[in-house]
Amino acid sequence: MKKIRVKTLPDRIFHQLWSDVSNYDDKDEFINQYMSVLSNDYINFQDKYRIKIPDIYKMLNSIYKCGKMTFKEIIVQAGLKKKDISHIYCIPIRTVEDWYYGKNRCPDYVRLMILRDYELISLGNYIKLESTLEKEKIKTSIYTHSDSFNNRKNTVVLTYEDTLTGEEDFNEDEDFNEDEDFKTFLDSIDIKYSKEEAINIKESVKVRQLLEKTDYLTDIINRNK
Repeated sequence: MKKIRVKTLPDRIFHQLWSDVSNYDDKDEFINQYMSVLSNDYINFQDKYRIKIPDIYKMLNSIYKCGKMTFKEIIVQAGLKKKDISHIYCIPIRTVEDWYYGKNRCPDYVRLMILRDYELISLGNYIKLESTLEKEKIKTSIYTHSDSFNNRKNTVVLTYEDTLTGEEDFNEDEDFNEDEDFKTFLDSIDIKYSKEEAINIKESVKVRQLLEKTDYLTDIINRNK
């Protein structure tokens, strides 16, 4: 099976194309501006970014089409309601309504954010923005580290539980009585602390953790009640 290599379009080039859409009322004129070698704005997508001519045309066509979409068309395509946009992007509902009904023009960057968030703008087959690729790398890295952490955590838990379930592998005297700090702590509860202080200790995080490991600590604290 032939491996398809993803083509990367720099964000600065997309910025130029997206910003320039508003200057054209004719799609073909916009496309020719960047595909014609006679144009001052010609970009050699083939040599610089390894994008084939048919894909260049599709990419520019998509950018122009999305750039001309009204705010209302965008949220309808996204399957959203006006109040959804207001809540998701924390935009006052009155502002959203003015954009929706054409009373005010929605900023191009807001329309672009919604288009990208809801994947309504496509650059064509195997063409992605550099920022999109970087975002995917970060996401993949986070998932990989998260899976690795969970695997290690599960391994530790299983190992601990397996140790507890085998009576021949668990010896309270060996694991706890040899800990001098722990014995000192037990003695201090029995001798120094009042009833109220013992209750406070029982409720503390440290003692709660110790209670998970031993039963006789509970008996000692109960004797102070």
